[in-house]
Amino acid sequence: MRASHTFILRCWRESAEGESAVWRFMLENPRTNERYTFASWEGVTAFIAQWVGGEVKSEK
Repeated sequence: MRASHTFILRCWRESAEGESAVWRFMLENPRTNERYTFASWEGVTAFIAQWVGGEVKSEK
């Protein structure tokens, strides 16, 4: 397994007419140009956890 991974994170808000805006996320692997889209922040962190081989904990 690689010691480090690089992803480009893109965040944007989407809204349908008459609905509240929601955040969307995309990670891009610059080595492979693969893109992964997510409808929630939890999806992003779960995906990253797979790459680092465990649970991702946020520090506050």
